[in-house]
Amino acid sequence: DLLAQQAGTPLAAYLSNHEYRRQLPVNTMLGPAISVSEAAIADAIAAGFAVIKLKVGLASITEEIDALRRVAAQLPSGLTLRLDANRAWSMAETKAFCTALSGLPIESLEEPLAQPDPGHLRELGRQLPFHLAVDESWRQFDPEAFFEQPPVRRLVLKLAPCGGLLPALALARRAAAASVECVVTTGLDSACGTLAAAHLAAAIGNGLVHGLATTMWVAEDTGNPPAIEAGRLILPEAGGLGFSPRP
Repeated sequence: DLLAQQAGTPLAAYLSNHEYRRQLPVNTMLGPAISVSEAAIADAIAAGFAVIKLKVGLASITEEIDALRRVAAQLPSGLTLRLDANRAWSMAETKAFCTALSGLPIESLEEPLAQPDPGHLRELGRQLPFHLAVDESWRQFDPEAFFEQPPVRRLVLKLAPCGGLLPALALARRAAAASVECVVTTGLDSACGTLAAAHLAAAIGNGLVHGLATTMWVAEDTGNPPAIEAGRLILPEAGGLGFSPRP
């Protein structure tokens, strides 16, 4: 942040050394699929989000598929669902769930396996029309083996587990070289942390929808969060992060 301020350039440009997009498409997170309301879906549509993220693995497969079908029936063409199972299922359960997703507008499925075996993930991915993703289980994989023969085609990056901006950017570049795409998300971060993650996403510049629309979950923040308009996060033009802490 300080180095980019001294250079008089936004952090994304400083990290990437190339032009970047100030507007980043982001998903909205609406909680468990089993309990999401029609009103929440309607609000997400009206707000211009192209991807809605939902949690799965919290009820029976039949109940969750029924819930996802109800959600899908409400979606306009082009709006897709990003699902996160948080390592809920066995291999057999994951196969059953994925088979039942046929015909639904699924953008990706994150962390389906309770035991994220690379061979099992690779086998699942070959059969699916959407990408599988890993997030928290990344730290269980051997990086060399992972990138030599990627078990999934998407890696979810959070700044803190990665060790900060520069290690996360290095990981994203290594992933891209192995044809693994990276989506940047926040944990439960302040405006400052969210801005840092957003600059990382802009520096990566892969055009994907990132998981950065979370500052509204915070009752009281450390500064002004980045604006989100029509499903896009708007990065400030100031040097560095563009973050001003509140007194």
